[in-house]
Amino acid sequence: MVRLVGENIESNIYPLYKAQEMATQLGLDLVEIQPNVSPPVCKILDYGKYKYESQKRKNEARKKQKTIDVKEIKLRPNIDSHDFDVKIIGVDINAINITEDREQFRNLMLDIGIPMAPQATATSYLKGKEIAQKFGFPLVIRASFTLGGTGASFVYEEKDFDELLTRGLETSPIHEVMIDKALIGWKEYELELLRDANDNVVIICSIENMDPMGIHTGDSITVAPAMTLSDTTYQKMRDMAIKMMRSIGDFAGGCNVQFAVSPDDKEDIIAIEINPRVSRSSALASKATGYPIAKIAAKLAIGYNLDELQNQITKSTSALFEPTLDYVIVKIPRWNFDKFEGSDRRLGLQMKAVGEVMGIGRSFQEALHKATQSLEIKRKGLGADCKGITDYETI
Repeated sequence: MVRLVGENIESNIYPLYKAQEMATQLGLDLVEIQPNVSPPVCKILDYGKYKYESQKRKNEARKKQKTIDVKEIKLRPNIDSHDFDVKIIGVDINAINITEDREQFRNLMLDIGIPMAPQATATSYLKGKEIAQKFGFPLVIRASFTLGGTGASFVYEEKDFDELLTRGLETSPIHEVMIDKALIGWKEYELELLRDANDNVVIICSIENMDPMGIHTGDSITVAPAMTLSDTTYQKMRDMAIKMMRSIGDFAGGCNVQFAVSPDDKEDIIAIEINPRVSRSSALASKATGYPIAKIAAKLAIGYNLDELQNQITKSTSALFEPTLDYVIVKIPRWNFDKFEGSDRRLGLQMKAVGEVMGIGRSFQEALHKATQSLEIKRKGLGADCKGITDYETI
């Protein structure tokens, strides 16, 4: 029996659908582990027996679910997946601990020579105040072991620090935050990677955020492929991403790496974080390139190698290739603040979008306007309908 691990509610639908499709083709049983936000439990459902044939069978599967306390997995460093009679494939718990624990991640990056922003870990209010006095403002607070940027925030002024630090500590299940010196104005990029058991690594797609550092990727307009990177910087970023992926474990599957690049001519690169899983950005990269990331990642997790799998685009070569795009993809998030009365409309490190649209075009301008029209907000492109600001000097 093969048991596949799903992620948080915001990004598990796409990869799990592909994993289920792959498991059905191979005649395998499928078990989903889906963490809930509150309370923190995992639901283990045996979908191999219940094939979504009817709502009745769904309900029967849910009645037979088991629960595992996520905090046990996070707080016990030597935990073994067999403690819960669950075989975890595609990633290991040590990799999750390294990437979600801000202090472990920082120490590992420094050991392998990957630059990081000036930062320090705080597990108490007093320690956080001490770090703030050392770094000065503005600062970034990131809570450990959270998803979707929960508990993260930009702190521009000292008067806001106490409240945001307390919120970050309370949000983290291990009461820990990483406090960074803010890299205001730096550009943000992502790379989507796949690796097999033979340590072959391919870069599927590069993604560039239109918004600078400080806006969650899910709330940012993003472009694929990256448009403003020099080839030298891109190659350096590739090498750093592959080195980071190899350093966190020997797992086979997908990985998402995020970087910040200075806006000057030096184009200095700073690592932000790495996610050892198929993520929200993976769905965008898969649609943009036509490369079935989730399906391939699921097969890699059960022992296939990239050179053994068929290229889904050409149908004649292997999956051990890197797609090349001759078009542009633009993703625009969709918000719905009107349905949440009293919600804060300011964007930051915590994701607030409820959906997204994607535009495809031969140029950036074409893709951007197509995506804008797809938002269904009664607008036709950016300024083309004369409903917004039209004065050039004001713009």
